[in-house]
Amino acid sequence: MATKEQAILEVRVTGVDQGAQQFQKFQTTTTRAMSDTEAAVTRSLKNMASQFFGLAAAARAIQSVATSGIEFNKFVENTTMSFSVMMKSAEKAQAQMKDLYNFAVNSPLTFKETAASSKQLMAYGFAAEELIPTMKTLGSVAIATGHSLDDISYVYGTLKSQGRAYSRDLMQFGMRGIPIYEELAKVLKVDVSQVQKMASEGKIGFKEVEKAFQNMTTNGGRFAGVIEGYMTTLTGKLSMLGDIAQQSFGTLMAPVTNELKDFVETLTTTLQRSDTQEFIKSLGEELGVLASVLGDILIVVIELLPLIKA
Repeated sequence: MATKEQAILEVRVTGVDQGAQQFQKFQTTTTRAMSDTEAAVTRSLKNMASQFFGLAAAARAIQSVATSGIEFNKFVENTTMSFSVMMKSAEKAQAQMKDLYNFAVNSPLTFKETAASSKQLMAYGFAAEELIPTMKTLGSVAIATGHSLDDISYVYGTLKSQGRAYSRDLMQFGMRGIPIYEELAKVLKVDVSQVQKMASEGKIGFKEVEKAFQNMTTNGGRFAGVIEGYMTTLTGKLSMLGDIAQQSFGTLMAPVTNELKDFVETLTTTLQRSDTQEFIKSLGEELGVLASVLGDILIVVIELLPLIKA
């Protein structure tokens, strides 16, 4: 038979056990609630970060498109202006730029390098109607040898301007992997050694060099068909996409480009006005006074530092 003390002890133990169970249940519930809250907060932060980085990426993309479009419009405007001066006609210059774009977009050459090299060649004396055929010839050589179109055009153009090919000129072509000696030997119907001798004597004209380049890029020549072949590759297709994208960005940003031109012109006029210059001058004098006062204050503070520490 249980005593009174045993009964009391059993009640107390039972109460303690129940209390412990309730506390454990409360702890479990609280922990789960906190875990759910932490998970929710984490998800919210992740969503916010994702949205932030998404907006940042979108902003960078918009900035890239805007910059690319404006730069393209600047290039077209500057190059067209140069052609207008050399061709003495803005209308002909615009037509020439359109032809160069149509050629470039259907070749592995970019529009910018094609237009820039064509402008360079015209400055060296090439006629407008010679530019596209010459671009195809030099472009084929540039792609086949791995050299830039600008580089090949420079050497070719300087030779055109001087009218004759000397040993140093042929050497520049040879150093770029262009089989100029062999091709000239075929054109002149002589041995390669005689080509070298004739070049040293200045007996090879530009016409012969031009024919040699045409032979190596057409009718089964060493570099014939290289442009067409490259247009079936990913490199060629990406080049086409790049030209089309840049022109599209330029069209998109044309109104902005015009507004920027007007803004720059207005700003330039404003800055040139005498009252604006007087204001800038007076502002500069006031800034000078302010700098002097701040300098004096700084000197006083530095002199007081030892006393403050003491």
